[in-house]
Amino acid sequence: MKDAFVELVRELRGTVRARRQEKLREVELAWSAGELAGFRLFVMGLHSSEMVDVCYALSDAQAVPLLEILGDFAEKDPELMQIAFRSMEKTSSLARTFLANRLIASTKPEVRARTCEMLGNSGAQAEPLLKRALGDRDTRVQRAALDAISRGDFKRLGLNVVPLLRSGDREVRFAALGAVARLGVTSPSLIDDLLALLQDASQNEQTRRLAAGVLARAASGKGRAVLLEALRSPGAEHTLRVAAAESLSGYDDLEAIKAVLRAVDDRDAVVAKTARMSLSRKHSQAFAEILARNLDDADMRVAELAAEMLGGLDARLVRDILMNRLKTERRIPVVSALAQAMSKGGIPGTWDALIAKQHGENICSPAFFHALADVAEEDDLRRFAALFDDVRDAETRRVIMDRLALFARTSPVAPEVETLAVRVLNEPDTTLHIPAATILTHVSGLDAPTRTRVWECLAAAGEDPRVTRAVAEMLRNRGGALADLFLGAPPTAAGLLAQAATEASCPGEGAAQLFRTVAHWARTGAPRAKDALHAMALLAPAALVTAMANCADQIFLLEAWSALPEQERASNRPDLQAFFAEATPADALAGIRILTRLQDLRSLNAMADVAFTSKDPAVRKAALELTRELILAP
Repeated sequence: MKDAFVELVRELRGTVRARRQEKLREVELAWSAGELAGFRLFVMGLHSSEMVDVCYALSDAQAVPLLEILGDFAEKDPELMQIAFRSMEKTSSLARTFLANRLIASTKPEVRARTCEMLGNSGAQAEPLLKRALGDRDTRVQRAALDAISRGDFKRLGLNVVPLLRSGDREVRFAALGAVARLGVTSPSLIDDLLALLQDASQNEQTRRLAAGVLARAASGKGRAVLLEALRSPGAEHTLRVAAAESLSGYDDLEAIKAVLRAVDDRDAVVAKTARMSLSRKHSQAFAEILARNLDDADMRVAELAAEMLGGLDARLVRDILMNRLKTERRIPVVSALAQAMSKGGIPGTWDALIAKQHGENICSPAFFHALADVAEEDDLRRFAALFDDVRDAETRRVIMDRLALFARTSPVAPEVETLAVRVLNEPDTTLHIPAATILTHVSGLDAPTRTRVWECLAAAGEDPRVTRAVAEMLRNRGGALADLFLGAPPTAAGLLAQAATEASCPGEGAAQLFRTVAHWARTGAPRAKDALHAMALLAPAALVTAMANCADQIFLLEAWSALPEQERASNRPDLQAFFAEATPADALAGIRILTRLQDLRSLNAMADVAFTSKDPAVRKAALELTRELILAP
C-alpha cells in the first residue's frame, strides 16, 4: 500500500494542474475510508521536506477528505500551513466550514487565526465558529475573527463584538471598533463604551477618531454633547477636538454643523483642516438645507463658510438656495461668498444674476468680481470691460484687467477693450500696466507711440512672470521672429529681448538691423543690452557678422562674436581689417583685448596688421606688444 501512495504522489507531482485536479477527484470517489486512513498515516510519517512535496502535490485538491488530511499538516510547519489553507480557500463555503470545525480547535493560535481568516466569506454557517473565536484566549485569533466578521455578512454577531471594545489589547479594540462601524451595531452599552474610548487619553488618535465617527452614526445625544463641548473649547485636548471636527458633521443638525463651520477657522491648523475636509465630504439635500439655515447666522464668517460649502454641492441641490439668497443678502462679504459659490458650483444663470446684483447695488468687492470674471464668456466681455469705470477700488480694477488679458490670449480683442487698455497704460497704478500691455500685445496695427509705451510698461515690470508669458505669446504670434517683435522697442526692452532670444525660433528678416539697434543700446548703457547681443548671436551668428559692416557700435558686436563657440566663429568671421580701419582708438584697443583672449592664428594675424597699419600710435604699440606676447608665449 505504501508503494501505491508513493506512486500516487509522484504522479501528482508530474502532472499539470488540470490533470492533477482530475486525479484528485478520482481519488475522492474511488478510495475507501481505510485507504484514506492509510494515506493519512503514510503522510504523517514522512520527513518535513517530504511532507512539503506531498502538500504541493495536493495543493489543487477539491476533495474534502484529502483537504482534511492536508489540514492536519498545518500543525507541522508554517510553510505547510500556507499551502494547506490556500488549497482550502479554493473550495466551497460548506467545505471550508467543515474543515474549519477541526482546525479551530488547534493547539496553535496561528492555525486558529488562519482558520478565521478563511471563514470571512463562508456565509452564515461560519457564524458559530467565528463567535467562538471572539472569545479565544489569544488576541491574534480575536483580531482575525473580527476581520472576518467585518468582511463577511455577519450582522448577527455585532452584539458579540461590543465587549471586545473593552479588551486590554489595543489592536483588538481598534479591530472591534472597525467591525462595529461596518456592521452598524446599535446598543445602549455601545454608546458608553465608545465614550469611554473617546475620552481615554491613553488611546491612540486613530482609535478615538473612529470611536467619534461611530458615535456620530449612532446619533447619540450624549456623544454629540461631548463632541460639541470639545470643539467649542480651545483648551480641550487636541486629539479629542480633531475627532470632534471630523465627526460632528455627521449629526446633520444646525448646531453641530455650525460648530464645524466655525472650526474651519480654528487656531489649530489640524482641527481647521479636519473640519473643512469633514464638511466637504457631505453631499445631501438635508446638509444643503442646514447650510442654507446657516446663511442667516449673525456671525458673517459662519454665513460665508456656509455659502462656500454650498458651492461644493450638486448644482441641482443648491441653485435655488443660492439664487434666492443672492437677491436678498446685503452683507458684502456674504454676497461675495455666494457669488464665488455660484461661479465654482457651475450654477446656470450665474452671470446674469451677478451682473444684475452689481448694477442694482454697485458692489465693488474684489471677491465678487473674481466670481464675475470666472463666469464671463466672450459675449460678456464688453459689459465686463464697461464695469472698469464704475469702480474705484484698485484691487477690483486689477481683477477686471487680468480677466480681460486672459481672454485676449484666446479671443479677438474688442475695440472697446483695446481702447480701455490704451487708456490704462497711462494710469498711475502701475499694477494695471501689465494686463493692459498684455491685451495690446495681441492687437495688430498699433501706432508707434502705443507700441513704445507697451514695451516701456513691460520692461518696467521686472521679473514678473506675466511679462515673460506675454513676450512668449507675442513671439508665437509672429512665428518666433525676434526682429519683427523688437525693432522699434525702446532701450529699456533690452532685458526682455535677452530673455526672448532663448525662446525665439528665428531672428526674422530684420535681424541685422536689430543687431545694430541693440549695439547702439549697449553704447548708451542700456541694462542687459550686452546680454541680448550674446543671446541673439547664438541664434543668428551670420546676421551678426552682416550687421558689423559699417556699424558705428560694432565693438559690441565683436564682443558678442568672440563669445560664440569656436566652430561658429570659424564659420562666421567678420572683416577684422575693416573694423580696425574704421574703429575709434578706444574701440580698437578694446578689439585688440578681445582678440588676445581668443589666441588663435587668425586673430594674431589681424593684430599684426594693426601693429603696422594703424594711424594711432597707442593702438600700434598695444597691438605690437600683445602680438609679441602671443608669439613668445611657451
